Amino acid sequence: MLKISIIIPVYNVEVFIERCARSLYEQTYPCIEYIWVNDATPDDSISILKSITDEYPQRDVRIVEHSCNRGLPAARNTGLSMATGDYVYHCDSDDWADVDMIEKLAVQAKYENADIVWCDFYKSYRNKEVLVRQDFVTLPLQCISHLLSERMHGGYWNKLIKRSLYTENNIEFSAHANMCEDLRGSVQLFYYAKKVAYYPKSFYHYVQSNGHSLSTDFSPEKLNSILVNIDGIIRFLRDKAVEGIFEEEINYLKLLGKRTLLITTNKSHF
Repeated sequence: MLKISIIIPVYNVEVFIERCARSLYEQTYPCIEYIWVNDATPDDSISILKSITDEYPQRDVRIVEHSCNRGLPAARNTGLSMATGDYVYHCDSDDWADVDMIEKLAVQAKYENADIVWCDFYKSYRNKEVLVRQDFVTLPLQCISHLLSERMHGGYWNKLIKRSLYTENNIEFSAHANMCEDLRGSVQLFYYAKKVAYYPKSFYHYVQSNGHSLSTDFSPEKLNSILVNIDGIIRFLRDKAVEGIFEEEINYLKLLGKRTLLITTNKSHF
């Protein structure tokens, strides 16, 4: 049976963490290690988490502490450095998952000997959920094309990824650029993947109502991190001599950065 490492950074999620933790601890798949990374959260998230963890003594759980807030990418790097599973799954601590998610993805990974298994997801609002279906693609370069053009979501939380893709190719998260770091990492992971599989179901519930989320609270620093990671993606594709294959998608990616600038710039600055 494949061992799965689930990595969950924790910061300012006391309203959401119980639902997240229970959805992960109640997974039907038995062979899981849970690595929670406390990124110096200022609220009661960790005390809530510890209380819930006590209810699941059969689970293999570690709670790792950062002495100061280092950001989401650094928290994920800490989790990766401690992971021992055959595959890695990243979950955001304000979201939650259906209880059969890991089982379905792990069985698919083993059956197809896939480096990455990905699936669809839900956008979860206060009063409704919206099913997000993506184009069915499994060839690694096709997946990169879809990632760059937003036809496939760049997040990690709908992807089960073989840990050796990280370790053998020295892939880690850009520690000082919190926005689009998952897209940058996903492009690299799909580039190195030899086999990609798709599971035709939505398991993950991507919460849209967290006002503290990085994706809902922009700042000049976050905008800069988007531009840093977009530049990192382009340099990676150029270094691998595949930049020309994705010329149209790269232009779209550059437009994404400009679009974000226009949306977030204070009009009083003009």
